[in-house]
Amino acid sequence: MASIGGLDLGYGSQTQIVRTNVLCISVASGGISSAANANYIHNQMQQGLAGSILEPDFTYFYEVDAPGESGYADGAQATVFDQDADNDGTAENTAVSVGGLLRDISQVPLAPGSAHSDTTATAVDFGEATNAHDVGSLSGNLMLMGVLSASGVVLTDETAATTAGLFVDTDTNTASPAADTSANEVGGLMAGIIGNSAMKTQYDNMFAATATDFNRGNLTAGSGISTGARLGPYTLDLEAALTQMETITATGASAANLNAARTNGDAPEAIVADINNDASIISVLSLAKVC
Repeated sequence: MASIGGLDLGYGSQTQIVRTNVLCISVASGGISSAANANYIHNQMQQGLAGSILEPDFTYFYEVDAPGESGYADGAQATVFDQDADNDGTAENTAVSVGGLLRDISQVPLAPGSAHSDTTATAVDFGEATNAHDVGSLSGNLMLMGVLSASGVVLTDETAATTAGLFVDTDTNTASPAADTSANEVGGLMAGIIGNSAMKTQYDNMFAATATDFNRGNLTAGSGISTGARLGPYTLDLEAALTQMETITATGASAANLNAARTNGDAPEAIVADINNDASIISVLSLAKVC
């Protein structure tokens, strides 16, 4: 049983407090070439940080300085996320996440397996916009009720991390702040921004025109609202938060290093060396309804 203030969440409660951690890795060029390497990096980092406040639920690869653009090499995104359930050679849907690998930073499930898409989305190549799903095609079993907090660190080396966006003033040169290179805090990972984005997404969906198999509201046409459109959102939009983290990351991890042949001897610290200064962990604490 968890308790925060006067909120008691007993066993079986429909309201849950959920922590969502996303490891975000910027890639300099070329992109992740295989599902095997992407999975290996995610699994090793997850196991290495298991049980801690840092343990990632998801790993997201993106082009450096472009949080909304794919970090997968040509064709790799389809290999990872397209789902061919009946094995007929044609994908029936495109997953928002697979085995902890995240497709789009603007559509992050609250927990692994908590959100899915009922449609396909065209796969993109490295450096192209990740091509988010239409929100009306998303559904799930955890619905966002509110964002309580958002935090983040940049993984700067094997021994230290840099706090980012927590309203900490590191500028010690009061006479000439612009000249002080020690200052790296330029804004905040505001939970309100993430919550506002969710509210806008939901409102837009409830007023959008109806479409086959989409959870649309069609309130604009005055014909009521679908049951599906009353529920949601099922995902978090963390693109603004990742954009903030990008202000202090470096030049992007080498695709050659990330795509190098991995062995069981490649412990998490070897991966951390490859993503030094080019990765961040964003953590969001949310209130969610089980549906």
